[in-house]
Amino acid sequence: MPPSRPGRLTAVSGLIASLAALPLAVTVPAPLQDWPGHLARVRIVDEMLRGAGPWQAFYELRSFLIPNVALDLGVLGLVKCGLGLEAAGTVFLLLTYAVFVAGFVRLSGAFGAAGAVKPLLGATLFYSAALFWGFVNYVMGVGVLLWVIALWLRADRIWVRLAVAVFGSAAAFACHAIAGFLVVGVLGCLDLHALARETPWRLSRHLTSLAAAATVLALLAASPTGG
Repeated sequence: MPPSRPGRLTAVSGLIASLAALPLAVTVPAPLQDWPGHLARVRIVDEMLRGAGPWQAFYELRSFLIPNVALDLGVLGLVKCGLGLEAAGTVFLLLTYAVFVAGFVRLSGAFGAAGAVKPLLGATLFYSAALFWGFVNYVMGVGVLLWVIALWLRADRIWVRLAVAVFGSAAAFACHAIAGFLVVGVLGCLDLHALARETPWRLSRHLTSLAAAATVLALLAASPTGG
């Protein structure tokens, strides 16, 4: 049977959204304001880990338990797998795009608003001012946030929601501190909405935002940047 019209629209939308990622791949390094600084930092960390270069006289590697570290760890890991620095940066940018757009589509479905144009809307939102300023960690964090809320909404057991809240807030915090606190805030709103509609109250079923908040604050306290 030939595909239905909605099916064709979804396929076309997905194809266009995939092609929309090409600007991230064809220009190396990407034309984002902070991007050269990100790559330079990864280069320095890589050489320090190998004991190369003069960097030990100027910098000290103390901990990777800090917010906004996802880009550094992601690109560094790809470099350790054999990719060149600029190629690794491009792969991380494409991964960020995929996480963001797929998270947007997943969240729209979790709210019952799935549609053929959702990949295009997600791609449009991805190319924001934050991206062009070079805040790639933040954009990745927002992508993780979209996934966390979508998975939370889909979960039907309290322990699953707690796991999503804890691990999701930790992942978002690793991407960007603001993203981590955004997860806490959004889950808090969802918890309050659920409590407002429930009689009698059963707090243990809904306060997953407290678990997320405890996770983010614990990571912040353990981080050298906690002060």
